[in-house]
Amino acid sequence: AALCVMVLFCLINCSVGKESGNVTLTGRVLDPNGQAVVGTLINVLPNMENNNRRYYIAFPVKEPVRTDMEGKYELRFDPNGFGPVQGDYFDLYVRNLDRNLVAIKKFNKKDSLVDVTLLSGIILPGRIVDINDSPISNVSLSFIFPSTTRTCSFLFEKSCPVSDENVHYEIRALWPEKRYSITAKAKGYGTQSIDKYFIDDALDHRIELEPIVLKKTDMSISGVVLDNDGKTVADARVSCYGDGQPSRSTATDKEGKFTLENVCAGSINIHVIKTDVKLSSPMFCRTYAKGGATDIKIILSQGQRQPEPLVGKPLPGIKDFGIAISAADAKDKVFLVCLFDMNQRPSRNCLLQLSTRAKELMAKDVVVVAVQASKVDDSVLNDWVKKNNIPFSIGMVQGDEEKIRFAWGVRSLPWLILTDKGRIIRAEGFSLAELDEKLNSNH
Repeated sequence: AALCVMVLFCLINCSVGKESGNVTLTGRVLDPNGQAVVGTLINVLPNMENNNRRYYIAFPVKEPVRTDMEGKYELRFDPNGFGPVQGDYFDLYVRNLDRNLVAIKKFNKKDSLVDVTLLSGIILPGRIVDINDSPISNVSLSFIFPSTTRTCSFLFEKSCPVSDENVHYEIRALWPEKRYSITAKAKGYGTQSIDKYFIDDALDHRIELEPIVLKKTDMSISGVVLDNDGKTVADARVSCYGDGQPSRSTATDKEGKFTLENVCAGSINIHVIKTDVKLSSPMFCRTYAKGGATDIKIILSQGQRQPEPLVGKPLPGIKDFGIAISAADAKDKVFLVCLFDMNQRPSRNCLLQLSTRAKELMAKDVVVVAVQASKVDDSVLNDWVKKNNIPFSIGMVQGDEEKIRFAWGVRSLPWLILTDKGRIIRAEGFSLAELDEKLNSNH
């Protein structure tokens, strides 16, 4: 069975210059011994430093150029072809799959000659299995280089060979010392992801991944949507998503009933919205259920006021989230609260990147607290925290999650809140790339 692999790299900084016109770049690609490397793939993306933008963008995908028999390349690109952003620096992303050699080379758009020396990349072998540890064929994988500020998608290769009848895959020539999010999906199954920071600490540069386990989409969820007066709501859009779950969407019928087919067992998030020219504002609701539920009753509320800013106000209590910080641990400490949703990739990436800075933040007297801002099964949250080695105190909203988010000033997820040592909020709603700036201004 064919195994298709799409590599998407999500980069933090996406800056380009304002000047028009294509840039032509030439050079040679050499191995660690100074010898020319034939057939190396080369492409360009904006440099990843100093971009604090919070929104996401997919850059135009272009086929990479290849080095010739002398290791030479010629690459043409439009520095204005990556969106309306600013900056003069770009990165060459260089890979040789056969020899497992890689490099990332920074250059200025005014440069015309850039030579590259390759080093060993990492190889990620693994398997896709069902809950009975049986191999699954016809699987697709997406590889994302996560960012909490901006996502830039980029395709390097379209397929990956299957090595044997057990459907092993092998991803070659990836850059070490990076975090990748690897998501698998297959027809008739849900999706599942591995989020890891990969260090090249193996002699053969091979890092065996744990099997990615997919659950069958052999269940459905059904129910009825009502308004605050108990009347059924027709033509409401009902969507679902979740960890290990596929994304599905449908509309309620004239009796307000809906069915979401082909979901997996386990917890699943549900979002419902009703828009109509007769309504002054949309009606909506977020809730969760389990695969197989048949009697879900969802009540929509109308209108969505924007929460008041909390800057300058005391930090609300965190005990209601099931988080207990002792007085000794909190004394003379700055608090960083991350409200997130483990079922949303930007939230997961934010918390995973914070985890890589745990020791550094502790040394700066910063106490990090993470709050799952939508209801999920406790066991699901605990398993995800354990699997990804999250070192922070983790809690979850209890009661009406919409009201709680509103009280905490949350406008989107992930949502970061920073206090001073007196537990007064000094910054909120900033990106992870802005954290150092906020910490420095907090002193």
